[in-house]
Amino acid sequence: MRAHRTIAATAAVVTLAFLSLLGTGHHTVRRGETLAGIASRYGTTTAALAKANGIANPDRIIAGARLAIP
Repeated sequence: MRAHRTIAATAAVVTLAFLSLLGTGHHTVRRGETLAGIASRYGTTTAALAKANGIANPDRIIAGARLAIP
């Protein structure tokens, strides 16, 4: 079980590194997610995500929306 977590963590780090090389990535909002949580996951800020996606109210995002990750 521990090895599985290590592999998953490594894959996440590699994915984030790859996205940072590209300069941008995308995330599809799932039910219950917040902009703050998504920003934290990708190492960015709520303000940066809101600006990159034209979101006027960062407290209101819609499940299924595809966000650009700056």
